[in-house]
Amino acid sequence: MKTITNKTRKPMKVRLPGGKTLFLGATRQASVRDDALEHPPVKKLIEAGDLEVFDASNPKASGGGGGGAVRGGGAAGQGGSRASIKTGDR
Repeated sequence: MKTITNKTRKPMKVRLPGGKTLFLGATRQASVRDDALEHPPVKKLIEAGDLEVFDASNPKASGGGGGGAVRGGGAAGQGGSRASIKTGDR
């Protein structure tokens, strides 16, 4: 496993093999498989300097991560659920 870091100040979508998408927040880290680094969209972001790659065995890079979420190739627009907030006079 390798750890990638978003070096930009904006969240980004990283296309992974198998039709998956990694949503990586600004300056956040996530672990990815080694073969994902050879995927052309990921390679392009690494070469552009938007992503930085670390070895997962590096103790500095393995601390927590956070900010990354992998979603399958499902329908768009089906985000997380929110609790309903009731307002007004009752």
